[in-house]
Amino acid sequence: MLMQAKMADVVAGGGGPQSLKAIIDGLGYGTSLALVLDAGDAISYPGSGQTFTDLSGGAQNFYLGATSSAAADDPTFNGAAGALSPAEFMSFDGGDDFIETSTALNFAEGLHKNNGVGTFIFFCRIGAINLGEYLFATNSSNTTSGCAFGITNWGPPGSLDFRVGNGSASSFIAESTGLITAGSDTMLSFAINEATGAGGLRFQINTAESTHTSTYSSPSASASASPYRIGSRAGANKLSNGTRLYACAAWNRQLPKAEIDAIYAAFKAGRLPTLP
Repeated sequence: MLMQAKMADVVAGGGGPQSLKAIIDGLGYGTSLALVLDAGDAISYPGSGQTFTDLSGGAQNFYLGATSSAAADDPTFNGAAGALSPAEFMSFDGGDDFIETSTALNFAEGLHKNNGVGTFIFFCRIGAINLGEYLFATNSSNTTSGCAFGITNWGPPGSLDFRVGNGSASSFIAESTGLITAGSDTMLSFAINEATGAGGLRFQINTAESTHTSTYSSPSASASASPYRIGSRAGANKLSNGTRLYACAAWNRQLPKAEIDAIYAAFKAGRLPTLP
C-alpha cells in the first residue's frame, strides 16, 4: 500500500516540477540505472558549457558536439537552467550531436553482444522524418561492431529502428510497427533482452508498444567500433532540424512495460504536459 501511494504521488507530479532522475528515484526504478541526461536539471546542464553531465552516478558524460570545444555542431540549450519546465531542452538544427567525453564510457557495451540487455528512454520531439536519423549509436554502419537506435523511413516512415553489427555483417535489424509523429512531444524507448528470443525486444512510442524477436545472428564479442553518440551515428545520420531533447535515460536491464509506463506518466505530470 505504501509503495502504491508513493508511485501515485510521483505520477501526480510530486508537488511540483521534477527532474527525470527524481522521477526514477521516486518510483524506485534505479536498479541498473546507467545514464540520465536532463536539459532541465541544472546539475546535468547548468545553462552553459560543453558537458552534458550524467546524473546516474556512473560519470557517463557527453560533450556538446564532436569535441570539448564550442563549435557549429553543438546542440543549443533553450530555457532557464534548472527550471524543469517544457521550455528547457536541447535543440538540434540537423547538424548537431553529442559525443562521449571519454573512451571509458561503457554503459552500452553489452547491447550488441550475445545476451545483450538494456533499455533506453528518450523524451523528445523529432523535427522531421528523414531517411535514417539516430538517437543513440555506438557504430558507424550496419556491419561495424556496435548498435544504433533511431527513426527510419526505410520501412514505414516514422518507425523506430534498432540495428546491430558484428564487425563484418549485420547481426540484427528490427523496426517498430508503431509510428512517431514529427513535430510533437513524445517518449521513445526500446527495451531488449537478446537471450529471450520471441518477444525479447520491445519498442514503445508513448504508451503504445510493439514486440519483436530479439535473437542476434553471430553477434560480436568485440568492443563498439565508434565513440558513443547521441543524435547521430558516428557523426552522420543526425537528428533532423527542429528536434528537441528534454531528457533521456538508460538501464543495463530490460525494464518491463509497467515501469516505462510509470516513468512516462510521471514525466508528463511533473514536467512535460504536452505529451499525448
